[in-house]
Amino acid sequence: MSESLKIVRPSRADAPAVAQIIIDCDVAESGAVDFSLEELEQEWQRPDFDLQTDTWLAYTAEDKLAGYAEVLNLKGVNIQASAYVPPGDYSRAVAEKLLDLMDERVRQHLVLHQPLKDVTLNSWINAANTTVIPLLETRQFQPVRSIWRMKIELKETPPLPVFPAGLELKNTRMGVDDRAVYEAYEDAFADHWGHERREYSEWLKTHSLREPSLCFLAMDGDQIAGFALCSDFAQMPMVDLLGVRSAWRGSGLGLALLNQVFGDFYRLGRREVRLGVDSQNESGATRLYKRAGMYVERQYVCYQKDPLSLIKTPEGAQGD
Repeated sequence: MSESLKIVRPSRADAPAVAQIIIDCDVAESGAVDFSLEELEQEWQRPDFDLQTDTWLAYTAEDKLAGYAEVLNLKGVNIQASAYVPPGDYSRAVAEKLLDLMDERVRQHLVLHQPLKDVTLNSWINAANTTVIPLLETRQFQPVRSIWRMKIELKETPPLPVFPAGLELKNTRMGVDDRAVYEAYEDAFADHWGHERREYSEWLKTHSLREPSLCFLAMDGDQIAGFALCSDFAQMPMVDLLGVRSAWRGSGLGLALLNQVFGDFYRLGRREVRLGVDSQNESGATRLYKRAGMYVERQYVCYQKDPLSLIKTPEGAQGD
């Protein structure tokens, strides 16, 4: 079957079809949509991402789009490889072909970076996936971490937020607060697993697409104590980033920010709000979200592989 597949590079005009492939995977794996076209378009705009070298579309002999894959190289040391293949008659063959192409692209990245021992290779995938996960495991990928997608159903008006004394809530002012918000974000997430400091210009491209009325700052004088940065793409309310800086943790600020967000979304007529969190988060975030009424809707697993296993010397030994 793999011989009859047609592999092409997508163009930006293919974004709606690619987003639909990812949505089809969401529905098949979890019964609900967890992705939007806007999110894909954001990713495709990253300065370190090239559609002509880092992405593939797989079509069947009947010219049906059957899969999408991408390899994203973050700062030359963190390679993220993802394949999206909805269930179908040829899903295994499609997945095998895409994984082969992803391996080859990873090899191309590896030959450009030294020392190789500093490079990681990850593949994030829905824990309910039954097509790609078995193939990852046959290729020596191992699960190392998981992210929970948590959800709250707003069946009634959320509790009013109670902010710690001395803190003032305000909305972000795009073009004014951006640098300060970026520094607060990097500070709050510095100790999180897998976090890598992003360039300000790269972070700003995503942040500038958010609606200021859905982005909140808790101010202690002129310092940002905590923040909740949200989006509502395709009327899919999402808490993109919620953080409390270390000096203000344990004060109830996180819960206050959550209730503020829930109340604003409720007034907009939204009845479901989601966020993503490291299931092994050491700051107590998972306990906070559960206390706020959220529950785990789905789980994404990080599968990791030693990238050196993809580099072979002519004698067949692993390179170093």
